[in-house]
Formats: sequence, structure tokens, C-alpha cells
Amino acid sequence: MDYLIKGLALDNNIRVYIANTTDTINELKKRHDLWPGALSVLGKTLTITSIMGGMLKENHRVSVAIKTNGQVGNVYADAYFDGRIRGYLQNPHVNFINHQDNTLDDRFSLGSEGIIQVIKDLNLKAMFTSQVPLTYFDLAKDFAYYFNTSEHTPSAVSVGVLVGEDNYAIASGGFVIQLMPQTPEYIIDFLEDRINELPPMSKLLNTHQNLEDILTTIFGSNYQIIEKLPLKFTCSCSKERFANGIVSLGKEEITQIIEEQGDIETVCHYCREKYYFNKDELLDLLNKSK
Repeated sequence: MDYLIKGLALDNNIRVYIANTTDTINELKKRHDLWPGALSVLGKTLTITSIMGGMLKENHRVSVAIKTNGQVGNVYADAYFDGRIRGYLQNPHVNFINHQDNTLDDRFSLGSEGIIQVIKDLNLKAMFTSQVPLTYFDLAKDFAYYFNTSEHTPSAVSVGVLVGEDNYAIASGGFVIQLMPQTPEYIIDFLEDRINELPPMSKLLNTHQNLEDILTTIFGSNYQIIEKLPLKFTCSCSKERFANGIVSLGKEEITQIIEEQGDIETVCHYCREKYYFNKDELLDLLNKSK
């Protein structure tokens, strides 16, 4: 089962968030026919987005878009305060291998130019929007840069996806570790050394039974769990939402669809669910449009 842990560590000087998203990315692999390169990028994006969702207050939502000139195209993920997550990317059929060590290399998938855009719905009049350039084309480093510059929170980020021979994820997850204000220098030094000693996140996930064991590996016994939050792939699409979208096209475009196609099938980008509208339904939507 996928879940997120929120906690404190090192005498309450450190906020820590750690998530397992293996089941979710495998569900999306089935729905989108993700190849390993795309699976890696989307899995890491989902992990970080789920953690960002876990930082939110009740009824808040965060949307992340990674817009690149790479082979995967743009990557999108949403997370809610209560653990609901979803995501997709434009090109699921990407599989770049670093032939030096036979590992997936996200740099090839992400390309050479891009941005990370974060939109938070905090139930205010306007959305909170922020973006940073992709600088490292390494999602852990680039999201650490986002937290440090856009949210002014010194952060360490580690994410990983381990793909099996059947092209499904054996493990997917990661952590975000953040300094509390006025953290003592000796704790910062200890944390930097400890993180630098850690193996890749995919190996940590594969060699530990659960997230709690990984926290023990990092912090020993000097941590406390504040909350465990189940994570679950959930899509908010519905036929009614697609109908409203068709109405918003306007009379001219709906008329053209009826004359040229007669009926249409719509597909949700996030979950690949299909919704069919016959001619009578389209005529009804035409009457509702402006």
C-alpha cells in the first residue's frame, strides 16, 4: 500500500516527509502503457507531488507541471491534502538507458530546456503560482532548487524508481527533508554528511521493508512520526465534466462536430477513462451552449 509519513527528526530540528508510490505508478503504467524511461520520470514526479500535497492544509490541492523539450514532453501531477494523487505525461513510450551503467537516465527523457511550475489551490481568491527553470535535469536536485528558491525552505530531496524485468516498478518513492528555522550548525553538518552517505533512493526502497526502516537508517532513533497518510490514485474526471467542457466550446464548434462526426469519444488525460457522446447528447449540449 502506498503511503506518506510526516515527521520530525534530530531533536525536532528537521521536518521529514517520505513516501512510497509504487502501487500508484504501476496503476498508471497499466493505464498509460508507460515504458521504463517514462515510468521513471512520472514516478519521481508523482512522489514529490504527493509529498507537496502532504504539506498542505485541509481542502488544499497542488498541481505540478514539468514542461520540457525532452522525449517525455510535458509531465503533470496533482495531489490533494488527503493523499489523492494522479498524473500523466505526453509521451509514455520513452526508454533511455545510460549504457555506461545500464541505468535509466532521466536527463535524456527531460531534454535540455524546461521549467517546473507549481500551482497551489489554497482556497483563496487567486492561486499561488511559482516556477523555476530546470537547471540540473535531475528531478531530485531540481525540486530541491524549487524548495530553496521559491519556498525559501532549505531542503534535501531524494527520489527513485526501480524498474523490474517486466517493466513494472519494483519500488518507487522518495523523501524531502527540510531544515526548521534556526537549526544549529552542527545538525546541518551532520545531516549533510548523513545524506551524502546514503545509497540511491531506489536501493533504499528495495532493501528496506518499509518507510519506517528507511527513517531509522537515516536518523537512528532520533525521529518521531507525526502522521501516516495513505496515498491513492484517484481521478476527478466524469462524463458531466467533459459535457461542461463541450458546452464551453460554443455553438459553432459543437455544430461542426455534429455535422462532421455525428458522435464523439473523449478520453481523460490522467486516467484514460473514455466518455462517449452520441448525436442526441451533443444536440442537447448545443442547446446549452452560447
